[in-house]
Amino acid sequence: MTGDYVVGAVIGEGLMGPRSAGRYRPSGHPVSLEEVPAPLLDRPEFVERLALAGRQAATVADYNVAAVYDLVRIGQRLYVVSELVRGRSLPALLGSESSLPLPAVMLIVDSVLAGLEGIHRVGIAHGDVSPDVIVITPAGAVRITELGVAAVLAADPAMPGWPAVEPPEGGVPSIAADLYATGALLRELVSGMRPEQGGEVRGPEALVRLVNRSLTGAPEARFTTATGFREEVETVATQLLGPGWRVQSDLAARATRSLGPQPPRGRLGHTVTVSLAGEPPPPPALPVPPADPPSGNPPPADLPVNPGTATAPMAEPPPGNSVPADDAVAAAAGPAAQFGPDPFAAPEGSQLLEPGAGSPGGRARPPRRRRRHGWIWLLVGLVAVAALVAAGAVVVLEPAPAAPTTAGAHPLAVGDDVRLTVQPGSTAGCGTTFTFTATGSLSGSGTLAYQWVRSTAGGSPTFTQLSEPISSDSSFRLTTPIQLTGPATSDDTTITVTFQVLSPQARTASQTIHYVCTH
Repeated sequence: MTGDYVVGAVIGEGLMGPRSAGRYRPSGHPVSLEEVPAPLLDRPEFVERLALAGRQAATVADYNVAAVYDLVRIGQRLYVVSELVRGRSLPALLGSESSLPLPAVMLIVDSVLAGLEGIHRVGIAHGDVSPDVIVITPAGAVRITELGVAAVLAADPAMPGWPAVEPPEGGVPSIAADLYATGALLRELVSGMRPEQGGEVRGPEALVRLVNRSLTGAPEARFTTATGFREEVETVATQLLGPGWRVQSDLAARATRSLGPQPPRGRLGHTVTVSLAGEPPPPPALPVPPADPPSGNPPPADLPVNPGTATAPMAEPPPGNSVPADDAVAAAAGPAAQFGPDPFAAPEGSQLLEPGAGSPGGRARPPRRRRRHGWIWLLVGLVAVAALVAAGAVVVLEPAPAAPTTAGAHPLAVGDDVRLTVQPGSTAGCGTTFTFTATGSLSGSGTLAYQWVRSTAGGSPTFTQLSEPISSDSSFRLTTPIQLTGPATSDDTTITVTFQVLSPQARTASQTIHYVCTH
């Protein structure tokens, strides 16, 4: 397995270690490899929990969540292999301005909740929903990273800075904690107030009610599902911005423009609970060094497993907002945005996901791992038993049964034979239903993210973004109908339909139709 990956230059820092650009040799697919630092490798029980979280995370197939692929040992190092997500981190955007325009805010929160729907559907929690794990792609899409890794860190009492936010009732990573943290994210995006800053959100009444409900101290009064939270977000967005609020977002432009020099957006070294309406923030909790557990003590409880769900092997945890996640293993490593040049990347133009999108930019913020460097080494001295390292690594590296959505032996790749056809033809008359069919070859397993774009002369294009889980080498055949009725606005109305593969590789095919109807 180790010979299947090429490790390239370091492109950023993840939650636990440096992240490198890489490539999967058999298919040439670009990946991200995050190194698990030696202090954590010296804790066999931590590595086991990481492996379990990775197997669970590998069952998630949602475009809004960066994929997790593999856990591999190369020489003396252990890497989490994950999807390479190119884009800009949300902290980088927030470092340049305290808050974002409402259309961008609502699109970010809506996309995060859509990703949480996919995560919670398989019975697991993310564990650390915050700006640090969100990446904006050059096409303006929102991706959640750090799946698996975040939950393991948040459940470990030796990691005082995780999660960034937790509800007043505390507890281990859970669906309720994810939704509360999403409320804290919404509050920060609309007001510029960090979670540790007390204060009242000001703005339209519907928006203030939404924020306050998501963060109220009574668990039963908050949103209980990502779907319910998302429905309310969409209702408020439509009320305040109109039915076309999604296309008002300028995230694509913000993800590609130069931000210039900016101070790093730091993160507190302890978990906080949000203070609302001017309430004083709770005093910082001073982390207590973990005691050396007596011999024979069981490790902390693992995250809950979704009964009956097949899982794939996991890998190491991915960094904060930097890179990708791979196939079978990397639940502990969440994909993130790439910061810095990818030595394996194709020319920048080929990476654009939509016309007009620029190349990713920005600098990675100082890694949280460095800010907790002293704690990690203290942990080594208190807990590590060198003789157990080998045994702990074996648990992770033994192949586990492949999950239904990750049955392939390598990451998903899309061939260069993507085609788009239209029936009954490129010209038709009154009442015609045009059926567009996109086809192409696939190899490996993962999630195929794509969109249909419809445009007319002089009008604004409309986008429909979808995704499909792919579990084995195959081809795809995707269709969309367009029915045109009534007279054309001229003797010949021209409509262009474009099929765009967004991930794992950018592919585009277009067809133009002519609708002729005079009555």
